[in-house]
Amino acid sequence: SSSRKHGVTRRAMEGWLRKRGAKIRPWRRRYFKFYDGHMRYFEDEKATIMKGEASISLGDYILPVPDDAYGQPNCFELVCANRKYILASDDELTCKKWVQVTRDYISERLSFYLYHNDLTCICSIKDAVEVSDGKKSWVAYNISCDNDAIHWTVQRRYREFLDLNKKLHSKFGSVLKSLCIHAFPSYTIGKASGLEIKRRRAAFEAYLHKMLTIPATATCIDLLTFLGVARNQSNASA
Repeated sequence: SSSRKHGVTRRAMEGWLRKRGAKIRPWRRRYFKFYDGHMRYFEDEKATIMKGEASISLGDYILPVPDDAYGQPNCFELVCANRKYILASDDELTCKKWVQVTRDYISERLSFYLYHNDLTCICSIKDAVEVSDGKKSWVAYNISCDNDAIHWTVQRRYREFLDLNKKLHSKFGSVLKSLCIHAFPSYTIGKASGLEIKRRRAAFEAYLHKMLTIPATATCIDLLTFLGVARNQSNASA
């Protein structure tokens, strides 16, 4: 559901989700309430004392993940500034609703911010590192970003690049096609070699550079969210 205040939609949703604990701790069933950028969870729907809370800000990222990523169906990740939340719903439709309501909130808040701020960004991918959650490991790319006198780093993995690419092509497919931008690093089954990771790092860096030189994509909410532009700009000016 949603309501409007001062021209901004206030989105809300609540229901049961499974939450994965840190590292190898088991999944816990919790009752979640999302309202106006705050994802709070409780022992059950009648509880009044929170078990925890995730405050969603500009630049945070939500992403559905494959069923085999965490051994649970209908999973999604909420990546905040200081923590990643791994959640799962009881069915696919509910999972999509949670992802959509959160994305809508981030998108609208970022649109409002961009309307009042002139944001530019240059970036490079310095290195790739292996990240582990205690059960699985994957390669993540450290993206170094600069906006005037502000510098920050965001870490993204292949799946997040792929999700960004799909979003940009769904919105600007004709523009990207006219510029002959088709290539995207292919997915590797199994562990990628060191040489392949270096090639992929260079390809991702070239991809981001190109996206930031095209006016339509350079100001796209999806790209700016991916790079954490608004979050770090707003933190620096706070």
